[in-house]
Amino acid sequence: MIQLDHPVPPNSATHTLPNFRTMYRAVRRRDPAYEGVFFTGVKTTGIFCRPTCRAKFPKEENVEFFPSVTEALHGGYRPCRLCKPMDATRPVPALVERLRRAVEEAKDGRVTDKDLVALRIEPSTARRQFKAYYGMTFHAYQRARRMGLALHGLKSGQPVVEAQLATGYESTSGFRDAFARLFGDAPREAAHKTCLLARRIETPLGTMVALADDAGLRLLEFVDRRGLEREIELLRRRLKCVIVPGDHPTLAATAAQLARYFAGESLAFDLPLAPVGSAFQNRVWAELRRIPPARTRSYLEMAQRVGVPKAARAIGRANGSNMIALVIPCHRVINADGSSAATPAASGGSSACSSTSASTSAERTGVRAPGRRGVTALLRSVTFRAPRRRNSARAAAHSVFARRDNPPAMTTSSAPSARTRPLGLALALAAWLDLASPRARADNALTYKYEDYSEAHDRIAVTTQSALIEQDLGSDVRLKLQGVTDAIAGATPNGQPAPSGSDQVVLTHLSERRHEWSLDLSRPFAHWNLAGSYANSRESDYRSQGWSLNALGDFNEKNTTLLLGLGGTSDDVKVFYQTPWARKRSLDLAAGVTQLLDANTSVAFNLSVSRATGYLNDQYKLVQKSVEVGPGIFLPFTFGENRPDARTKWTALASLNRALPSANAAIEASYRFYHDTFGTNSHTLEFSWLQKLGARLVLIPHLRLYTQSAADFYFYRLDGTDIVPTGGAPRPGGPFYSSDYRLSDLRSKTLALKAVATLSPRWQLDAEFARYDMRGRDGVTPASAYPRADVVTLGAKFSW
Repeated sequence: MIQLDHPVPPNSATHTLPNFRTMYRAVRRRDPAYEGVFFTGVKTTGIFCRPTCRAKFPKEENVEFFPSVTEALHGGYRPCRLCKPMDATRPVPALVERLRRAVEEAKDGRVTDKDLVALRIEPSTARRQFKAYYGMTFHAYQRARRMGLALHGLKSGQPVVEAQLATGYESTSGFRDAFARLFGDAPREAAHKTCLLARRIETPLGTMVALADDAGLRLLEFVDRRGLEREIELLRRRLKCVIVPGDHPTLAATAAQLARYFAGESLAFDLPLAPVGSAFQNRVWAELRRIPPARTRSYLEMAQRVGVPKAARAIGRANGSNMIALVIPCHRVINADGSSAATPAASGGSSACSSTSASTSAERTGVRAPGRRGVTALLRSVTFRAPRRRNSARAAAHSVFARRDNPPAMTTSSAPSARTRPLGLALALAAWLDLASPRARADNALTYKYEDYSEAHDRIAVTTQSALIEQDLGSDVRLKLQGVTDAIAGATPNGQPAPSGSDQVVLTHLSERRHEWSLDLSRPFAHWNLAGSYANSRESDYRSQGWSLNALGDFNEKNTTLLLGLGGTSDDVKVFYQTPWARKRSLDLAAGVTQLLDANTSVAFNLSVSRATGYLNDQYKLVQKSVEVGPGIFLPFTFGENRPDARTKWTALASLNRALPSANAAIEASYRFYHDTFGTNSHTLEFSWLQKLGARLVLIPHLRLYTQSAADFYFYRLDGTDIVPTGGAPRPGGPFYSSDYRLSDLRSKTLALKAVATLSPRWQLDAEFARYDMRGRDGVTPASAYPRADVVTLGAKFSW
């Protein structure tokens, strides 16, 4: 999906509800200001009501709230017979209508608190009711309306100074800045801009949005129509326009004729239309307007009438691309077999025809409102699907158990990690466990690993296969060559919040393969072991190269081991909304010491610091915020996330390892603290018990506990914040925001059991099962965002 410069609404457009206490208080007061803002579902009766319903007040624990009739019906509730929430459109409160008319009648489009008092309107009450109805502040409405008037004046040849004074701006710079923020150009360069005026219209089938200019009606759609965001973007791009709130004779006529249409008084429309489309599409739309009310035609018949009898599919695509619902009656076109299935719009959303399927039935029967049956048909025609985006395998790899939470100190597979085993203890454990052959340990080996990572509820599934060759090259030089391939498929949260009335976050489907290989060369010297490594990873949208230099030094009669490490990566990311590959670079430093306290006990302390710069976003993660596109058109829009372009990470690790010869066992315990400049702090506790059973079998149960605080810029949704997101390339100067659940306040737990069997001096087999469970701690992000997974690992090693 192409990233747009303008905000894009999600598939299901729902406004943000007030908090629970506010809504319940409104129900108790039967406050008419909240009429249409929410609907109340009563769990004990299974009905939903208006906030002003005269029925007995339900108890607080027995109610839940929905932003629309559609959401309430999806929640399993039936409409109340007393307040009849589905029988009439949402009325405009009288006070709100007075405020809107006051703005229109004001000479400069400005209404001050003093003006409100003169009209005997309490200013605080006016602001509260206006925002409750329109979803935007009264001040924001006035500002947008004034800028719309200014643009209209400039296009008519009015001087900039006159436009400035006419809209109430005393400061030229203030007017210029406000104008440029809304329209993107300075006032003098605005003559080429087209201004579309927007109006919200309530109907029995739901809220509609209408856009018009002097040429005529450009758009009329239901606000929850899938694909509405693409239509708005198409109009903006082709007309080079901006959308501002305001009145227009065409919008007033549209509202009046829709009211007569749904009342059954008149099924004909007489409006000036200016649809935006190709010449062929306009021919199809003109033919659609010739279909009489309560009559239907097939796609084949339409193709014959347009003069292209073999282009029924093209007719369907043009039909689905209609942006003026009801007035251009695409709902009157049906399949040849009589079914009302509509051809999806070329833009990718469901067509306007499916959104108005109940209208055909209403036209035939003359019913004043669609009623339960008509609305049910409408609901069946609307499906909610997450956009199909292929996620980066590298980003999805964070879902894999082995790399689940924070990354290790080094980024290449062969670089020393925070869990580097002490050399002295490793030799001690090998001796007492007698895992090696009676003769000298073989220098060469081939190891194969297979891992299956599977998240619950058909989310991410990763299959990993790897092969490692260890070969002595002579002169004490040792070679390690490893190849890894990952197959990733499934669904993962894309950052969009759960639809209202549901706790299931939006998922994005992905499928990807990754191939990696790494080379490691090491050589021992008198007191030091030096190693250098190189790694290369490839997938369709991510290329990575990594290197590391490591040194292990033995001191104090080999009772003390010093670790020094330096590593780095050079990554390139193919971002879908830009041509050149984005760059990401990192540099890592690590230092540690391991001390052998006695023959069976050692402790280790490691410190590492990592610095990453460049493109640090996950291009497939989205954020959501409700944005005003006109009066009453307050829709949730989605944007790409924006993270800082630099991140520094610090990690401190302390570990204890002790062999217990009397129990034929050993323990490993560690604590890790992590901090980064994103504002995240994490704590990791790990404990393993190694139990020898007989001469050839070792069982290793393992427990891992992890907690982290949220990043400073993590938001489940942006509503209620001052952040104004924009599309396009990352903005290093901020503001920063992300809804990636991996940056939230969370905890995880891993329980694992591993078995290692030595079949012979040459053959060793191992198997491991792990259960991984992540949960949020912020009380806001739904549990459905966090994964639960099972991980199965099988391995075999052959030595020679």
